[in-house]
Amino acid sequence: MDFSQTIQKYTAQPLTHQILLSVLKDYKRPNDKIHELLKSGKLQSIKKGLYITGASVSSQKPEHFLLANHILGPSYVSLDAALSYHGVIPERVYETSCVTTKASRILATPRINS
Repeated sequence: MDFSQTIQKYTAQPLTHQILLSVLKDYKRPNDKIHELLKSGKLQSIKKGLYITGASVSSQKPEHFLLANHILGPSYVSLDAALSYHGVIPERVYETSCVTTKASRILATPRINS
């Protein structure tokens, strides 16, 4: 089974650990395979249990706002990022802020070029 071809349909969305386990169900030790895919660059970790396809698999990446909602949910994109996206403010915004009913947290994720 070629992982790169199998995972092509998931390039536009974040991959949860459960999705990867279902894709790698034929392996006796799928977690070891996930670790190998991370080392080879076919997967990129966003946070524990949340991944995206690596640059060697596809140049297409999920939308930043979709990733933000998956990183800490339930939440919605708010503040400067939303204002810039809708053209209300002329400034370019380099970080995405979300509002949630959960406890406040600051999460630093790897930069994803899309």
